[in-house]
Amino acid sequence: MTRAPQGPERATPWRIGWREWGRIYARAADGAMRDDYGIVASSIAFASFLSILPLLGLVAVAYSMLVPSQVVASNIATLVDVLPESAQNLVQSWLTNSLARHRPGGVAFLVSAVVTLFGARRAGRSLLHGMNIASGVEQGRGPLYNQLVAIAVVLAGAGLLLSALVSISALALIQNLVPKNLPGATEAFNLLLWGSLTLGPVVALVLTYRYAAARAPVPWLWVLPGTVSAVLLWLGATLAFRFYVGRIVSYGNTYGSLSAVVVLQLWLMLSAYIMLFGAKVNAEALRITRTPGGRVGEHEVKR
Repeated sequence: MTRAPQGPERATPWRIGWREWGRIYARAADGAMRDDYGIVASSIAFASFLSILPLLGLVAVAYSMLVPSQVVASNIATLVDVLPESAQNLVQSWLTNSLARHRPGGVAFLVSAVVTLFGARRAGRSLLHGMNIASGVEQGRGPLYNQLVAIAVVLAGAGLLLSALVSISALALIQNLVPKNLPGATEAFNLLLWGSLTLGPVVALVLTYRYAAARAPVPWLWVLPGTVSAVLLWLGATLAFRFYVGRIVSYGNTYGSLSAVVVLQLWLMLSAYIMLFGAKVNAEALRITRTPGGRVGEHEVKR
């Protein structure tokens, strides 16, 4: 059996052997438990919950400048279809009220946008803090610079939501142009729809894993292991969580009218935990890279 290449030969992730990958994932899981990612993910989920609904409402109102409100509501329903049913109802109800209360354009809308983005920076700061912990680096950014990076994260999130809505509208337009009786048209449309909606989060994860931690940017190839792991884990965990909430347990019996809030927070926490785990996988994979002189590379995670 040939051994996995050592030292500088490991210039790409796919030159690592399967057994070494097994050890990488084992160390990542151990690090997640040792650093108590559950607490970190809870902080990210709470800050995100306070920010995501106002931010989504802001994006929806801005998008209604281009298309009718009914189209926006329909696109949002498609966008949140991955959530458990109670969380879907919560988000759609919030957006319906936002579209009814606010009108795009004008000073009031601009003030609301600034306040929403400024308030949502807490979610960005929580995410940056979590990426530092998962990557094994200390906060090296100054206070002002860290705030600016957090706002940039929020703006990127808003842009991602807006691009998803535009993609849904574009695909709906294409679907209307294609004859409905064309064989395979529906399947092809669904594949394009979910492929486009998956591409955005994948790109966001790649950029987050490369730039979010307070260190030199990670090489592009070395963010792929954590990205692929996080996407696959998130898809499986989301489907399992939907089944658990819909078929096994009833949060409505325990939390009553607050059940939708609880379900959405739990889903956000689960998503944040998986994102942190993906960052840890990247960090552990980078630990085995070495410079030609034999020193551990600058991206080594601290133990």
